[in-house]
Amino acid sequence: MMYKYATGNCIEEIQTYFYTEYKGMPFLDAWKDSRKKILNSHTIPKSFSQESFHLLENDSSILSVNDILDILLSNDKYVNTKDIIKTLYLSMETKKDQHIIILLKNLLKRFEITKRVHDVYGKNYKPKDIELYKNLELYICLAEIFEKAYSIFNDLPYLNALLKIIDSISSVFASLNNEEKSRLCFLVENEYHHVNQLANSIGVIL
Repeated sequence: MMYKYATGNCIEEIQTYFYTEYKGMPFLDAWKDSRKKILNSHTIPKSFSQESFHLLENDSSILSVNDILDILLSNDKYVNTKDIIKTLYLSMETKKDQHIIILLKNLLKRFEITKRVHDVYGKNYKPKDIELYKNLELYICLAEIFEKAYSIFNDLPYLNALLKIIDSISSVFASLNNEEKSRLCFLVENEYHHVNQLANSIGVIL
């Protein structure tokens, strides 16, 4: 069985996961094989650190969660997706307040609807330009947000979104630079850990 959800170019040709037929262990085996191909295609340098991209605490340009929420409720105001991600990554673990959850869940909802990550968002999380969705680093950044959110909150919708966004990124693996490939491989390793842990909790051995 082939794992079809990471084939083609899923950024351009969006996958649909509605009414996916349950195919048991053969499906899980195909998923594992698909992810192993990614890991076998790139070696993560020993010096690699996922945290290094996000260590921005001294960056005075970082917006507060409330600032971002205000922008996303206002007419004619916009915020760069990278700024949203920087704020979330640095705030999520230390400030588990309701405003962070609201921002996270709305970003997750937007991704689940479109399966794309746009460069800039405005009121009600609508993209400023629907044609600006091809920045692959933003997909990796949002995947890192979903992975961290699942690690902290243990809420399945984040893991579900992580699986889907890794499908999309994996489908364009050849277009990633070396740093992005390392970050994706790190995500794949964490994804497998989360899925395996969840499977074990219900008596399933991957």
